Amino acid sequence: MGYADTSLTRIQERAGLSRGALTHHFPTKEDLIAATLDMLLGRSVMTGKRVERAAWSKLPDEDARVRAHLKWLWERLVRTPEGRSLMEILMAARTDKALGKRTAKSLIEWDARMGTAIIEVYESPDLDDADVVTLWAICRVFMRGMLAHERFTRNRAEETLIVDRFIELIAPHLKLR
Repeated sequence: MGYADTSLTRIQERAGLSRGALTHHFPTKEDLIAATLDMLLGRSVMTGKRVERAAWSKLPDEDARVRAHLKWLWERLVRTPEGRSLMEILMAARTDKALGKRTAKSLIEWDARMGTAIIEVYESPDLDDADVVTLWAICRVFMRGMLAHERFTRNRAEETLIVDRFIELIAPHLKLR
């Protein structure tokens, strides 16, 4: 329903909670959305760190393993209801000053944690660790942008083609640790 149309009353009714039960934990809409953001960001760090190496160990080479991991992240982390919710909150925080102020610290802290998590998972045959973190920032920007770009594509196959091509361009610069 989007941030603007989200209200504590709507959430309370849809969740089947009393107003008091909801407002006890989340007195304001910003409190609820900030907690949701923290949960979604925490999930993305943990999911991003969970590399299913056993499933990919049978792939023919490092490049194929990296491509499979990037595709897995796109499908299981970004192109999900949770990924879309995160995008909605990020966009709302750009226009809602109270929400933006409330979430700014969490986003900066998350970005630092994500950088550390990426270095635990990836290295590069031709870049240093700082460049790997930057390359991952580019990946995150691209993948979040693809969620917005969905409306510009004719169908899911076209979107998948774009994502696959992006992965082809990025994969040679990454190697799983």
